[in-house]
Amino acid sequence: MRLNFSKNHPQREFCKRLFLYNQKLKLPDFAQYRPDNEVAVQTDFYYQRYKIPGVCIFADGPVHDNPRQAEQDRRVRAALQERGYRVIVIRYDSPFIDQVLQDQDIFSPS
Repeated sequence: MRLNFSKNHPQREFCKRLFLYNQKLKLPDFAQYRPDNEVAVQTDFYYQRYKIPGVCIFADGPVHDNPRQAEQDRRVRAALQERGYRVIVIRYDSPFIDQVLQDQDIFSPS
């Protein structure tokens, strides 16, 4: 997977930290992926799951604090969840490893 993010981009930080927190954390299957044609959203990262909809990762920076953006995020993420996708949001203002540890079943190698 080759990604071209600016130096301080939240998605770049997500990948870098998954890698730096040792190669014990599983990297995503896809980046900037649209999992469902019925939902107009592109996930930052996507993990496939066997025979069920996958896991949508959103690496949210400060722009997602804007009320209009937050409402849009809520709508599209709810639509994904209604279709069976698991949605995980990694925020810029919370410790990364604490957030990842909440979803060890996704980020830990199988």
